[in-house]
Amino acid sequence: MDKRLFIQAMTKFLGGVVLVGLLLFLSAGSLRYWQAWQLIGILFVPMLLAGLVMMGRNPDLLRKRLDAREKESEQKTVVFKRAAVHCILCRCRIELAFQMVGIAELDRMGGCRTVSAFLSALC
Repeated sequence: MDKRLFIQAMTKFLGGVVLVGLLLFLSAGSLRYWQAWQLIGILFVPMLLAGLVMMGRNPDLLRKRLDAREKESEQKTVVFKRAAVHCILCRCRIELAFQMVGIAELDRMGGCRTVSAFLSALC
């Protein structure tokens, strides 16, 4: 077993779990969101099992799957535009969550604008 490949695969896997968890739970505003836990389980349990099978049977395939860089410039543009749209939609959901929770004092202090500016800087 290639230790470096295993570490790279687990790093990407755990990073994906954390990123999806952050996106789902931050937009929900709570960890008590069973649909998000269900989605994470449905997404990542088979992914983990497939990765472990590839690690044991065909490490070269796993290595190839982990290198997910786009080779064509046109495809890079499409991926970038989709990421930008996703970022904008995520920002809108977070702002809507702030407004729906009824954090009026945060809004009065300019907190929602601060969150908006922070999200704009990230995207």
